[in-house]
Amino acid sequence: MAKADRRVSVTDLKTCKRCGVGSLSWETSRRNGKPYLCIVRRTREGLYAMPYQPHKCHPDDVARMDAARAQDEANGIHFEF
Repeated sequence: MAKADRRVSVTDLKTCKRCGVGSLSWETSRRNGKPYLCIVRRTREGLYAMPYQPHKCHPDDVARMDAARAQDEANGIHFEF
């Protein structure tokens, strides 16, 4: 079985709290048992998590998210997902 074929069905999507990227899913590593966020792909059959495509926060997205969080807190809005 090829790595691309090892997909897992997903029922709900998550959002990264560090950079704000959506369409992610929590999966558990088979090697060490730790959870990690991975990319979710939409197909005709439904949503599938791609275990071999873990999410990596882009530095620009993290900086943009920090700025938005600081602006919201300055305006009295508590920034949460």
